[in-house]
Amino acid sequence: MLAPQILRKVLGANPRGSVPMRDFDMVRQMIGTPVIAAVFDAPWTPLFVLVAFLLHFWIGMLSLVSIFILLGLAWWNQRSTRKSNEAANETMAAAQMSAQTLSLNSQTVRALGMSGRLIDRQLGARSIGLDRFADAQFAGTRIAAMSRFFRLFVQSAALGLGALLAIAGHISAGAIIAASIILSRALQPVEALISGWPSLNAAAAALRHLADTLEDSGPQRIYTKLPRPSGRLEVEQVGVRGANGRPVLLNVSFDVAPAEMLGIIGPSGSGKTTLARVLAGAIAADAGTVRLDGAQLSDWQPDELGRLVGYVPQEPSLFEGTIKENIARFDPAGAQADEAAVEAAQRAGAHDMILKLAQGYDTRLGPLGSGLSSGQAQRIALARARSTATLSCWCWTNPTPSSTPKARAALARTVNEALARQCSVVMIAHRKAVLDRRAPARWKPAAPA
Repeated sequence: MLAPQILRKVLGANPRGSVPMRDFDMVRQMIGTPVIAAVFDAPWTPLFVLVAFLLHFWIGMLSLVSIFILLGLAWWNQRSTRKSNEAANETMAAAQMSAQTLSLNSQTVRALGMSGRLIDRQLGARSIGLDRFADAQFAGTRIAAMSRFFRLFVQSAALGLGALLAIAGHISAGAIIAASIILSRALQPVEALISGWPSLNAAAAALRHLADTLEDSGPQRIYTKLPRPSGRLEVEQVGVRGANGRPVLLNVSFDVAPAEMLGIIGPSGSGKTTLARVLAGAIAADAGTVRLDGAQLSDWQPDELGRLVGYVPQEPSLFEGTIKENIARFDPAGAQADEAAVEAAQRAGAHDMILKLAQGYDTRLGPLGSGLSSGQAQRIALARARSTATLSCWCWTNPTPSSTPKARAALARTVNEALARQCSVVMIAHRKAVLDRRAPARWKPAAPA
């Protein structure tokens, strides 16, 4: 029930990354451990203490004092391991992400001769995390051993105390065994909680992170079905802040009518890619509004908006799966999906290139779409953007990944067809020459970004 909601947050307009799913799995795994059983046994402890008092006042006092001592050990355990556990988890998570990045870029690492240094760097990060884990575990184990020794000592003390009270005639001989059993049942959940405290503490931290992630979720929005837009795009004083809080975009305003093309040029770092992401609905603007036929982008159901905007990012952003699945945007398999994928590839000039691959459209790509050259991946991304028949707006970012005549012809043909279908087109590039060479006669020049 929770996984879809968490994944929607991960894929939201302003995601916090994929760590919430790791936190979610940590909480889920903790639920199935014996420590949780101890959590449910703990509320019965007061009942056993009450029975101990019914046996005799001093037996009850022994159990009560013992519980307070064990609770003190648990507090000590939590205080001494919380920070080191959290630091170790963060360090190991960063090391795992770094290892994944190294794996995906292994060819570049080998070509640049960085293998030895990056391996040493990776091992250093893992060593720091493992040292912190070891420190936390040794501290927790020492306290757990102390609590186990104390519980066994209390059981023996209960036998001794019961024997003294029986000799004095205050309790029966059978109450001696009863006192030992009752004290054992009263203290066992507390000891189990202390033993599993590091894992319980880590799960509690993960649960707090999940709460922060989901606190602003609220009920899932039900979107009103809007009519198919004509393609008029309006940008009103849009602003976006970077990670450091400084503005990347500030008061950007323009409009693009159907069958009109807007060219945006500017140097690297001027905010072009960020603007493209805002226009496509990939990220939400911090200020201002983007409208499609008068409706804010946030008024469109996200998947429906994706079928209306032909977005070709600077990086192809292909995914693990077959080429056909990537072009068809992972729609359910079927004859209609196959036909749409092939038609989109033909229109993008990628059909012949795909057929030359080992398994054609069924060629499986690796993580992050690995297995294709940059030019091939960009043409697949262009075909993916064309795979829906309901496009009303196009947005390209730096459309120059390949300088082959076939790639340029496919891009020019796509632009002409989009304008002929009354789509609005926004093309973003580093140089005006790119727009001049590929754009048809009717296009609207814009000031540098």
